[in-house]
Amino acid sequence: MDQAKLATMSAGEVLNEFKVSLLNTGTAFSTLGSIGLTALSTLGNMAISMIASFAIEEGIKAIYRIVKAEEIAIKTGKEAKNAADETFKTY
Repeated sequence: MDQAKLATMSAGEVLNEFKVSLLNTGTAFSTLGSIGLTALSTLGNMAISMIASFAIEEGIKAIYRIVKAEEIAIKTGKEAKNAADETFKTY
């Protein structure tokens, strides 16, 4: 506030100007708080989405391993038998 305006104001008017100034400051802090809460909420939602995505992916992998367990066991067994046969052929 400039000095010329301040000189022509009464004490009550100065007090009202001061109150308005304080209220505007409170509004600025309120806005910052609101922005902070919005950012925190967004980060929380992102974390929840990432965790859910990871859980779904791991669940699908586990189901795949259960369904394909017999095929995987047969394939692994054949590979082990072939390795053993090769070892016996060399001696």
